[in-house]
Amino acid sequence: TMAEDWIDRNLRIAIMEQHVTLRLEGNNALSSVAGTDTITGTAATTITSAAYGDTHSLSPAANNTGAATLNIDGQGAVALEKYRDGEVNALEANDLVAGGTFYAFHDGTRYVLSPVGGVPLPSRFLGLKRIHVQGAPVRKLNVESPVNFWSFYLGSETGKPKAVTVEGNFMVFGPHADATYQANLLYWRGFSRLTSDAHTNWLLSNARGVYLHGILVEAYHFFGDQPKMMRHAALRDQILQDLHFEDRERR
Repeated sequence: TMAEDWIDRNLRIAIMEQHVTLRLEGNNALSSVAGTDTITGTAATTITSAAYGDTHSLSPAANNTGAATLNIDGQGAVALEKYRDGEVNALEANDLVAGGTFYAFHDGTRYVLSPVGGVPLPSRFLGLKRIHVQGAPVRKLNVESPVNFWSFYLGSETGKPKAVTVEGNFMVFGPHADATYQANLLYWRGFSRLTSDAHTNWLLSNARGVYLHGILVEAYHFFGDQPKMMRHAALRDQILQDLHFEDRERR
């Protein structure tokens, strides 16, 4: 696992590039919000079922006391959760504050609290490479640091997104979408981790020395054998360098 942590931090080759399309929805505000942990509301545009990409703003009637659900237009209670410690978990007391404005994004399974214009990061996200919004014209988005992004997009403006930033477990788009858009994202995706039920991945099949020497580096470091650790670190790093060189030549 420690060798795989190192690989995620240091390896970037074409096979790790992943395309995904993100759905950016305009905010469908909720009114007549009621309930403490079993929350109900009426959408400005009626929904027939909760679906990936649905984005709703709500002003809670009361502070929540723990795990919560959201039932919109009587379609049934759906879990309302949040990202905590890198994973989706149930809400804790007072995550929702009466009178405040909160945004809920449907990730295909549940609603998650999100920043305005926020979309959860795709699986095994290591870094953003490029992104554009479909349409006429196609718009390449400016990638900003969170500080610069919020300096320009802190207000309530809506429109076709012009910029994006990565914040926590979310990609945040600004201005907030005023309609439905499709954003094409190319990102660095980490290799699947090896487990007792998943014995291989592309890297183990094509560059197994990274695993072999990476594991031995961690083992000899643990045992305090500095000379062997350094020898295997050099072999691991040489394979990594070769992979990056081959990738550049291929391109």
